[in-house]
Amino acid sequence: MDLFDVFDGNGVDDKSTVAGRADKAFGFQTPNIAGYTQFHVDPEASAAAAARLGLGSTVVDSVSELHLESLEAFLAGIGDGRLGAEAAADEERFVDRVNSVSFCTTTRVLAP
Repeated sequence: MDLFDVFDGNGVDDKSTVAGRADKAFGFQTPNIAGYTQFHVDPEASAAAAARLGLGSTVVDSVSELHLESLEAFLAGIGDGRLGAEAAADEERFVDRVNSVSFCTTTRVLAP
């Protein structure tokens, strides 16, 4: 079994659609997060696509996105510092921090 079998064959694990379902839950709830999506990468397909396009590729096993209503609301929800320590302890089990990259973006809807 590979990751695509685990995640309904599409490599996408959308936590925002399974909130509150005990059969899909793990970890803990973070205040003021509107959703969480994790994309699992197919390394062989990515390498083949990069080679066909004449591009280099990199080794990535997943990309995770936190969906926030606003940065201000998120920061207010984690403001006392306790959650950061809990999250760091939880992430030590599965996050390769040395090789992790974080960034913020803004989503704008251009069409209805």
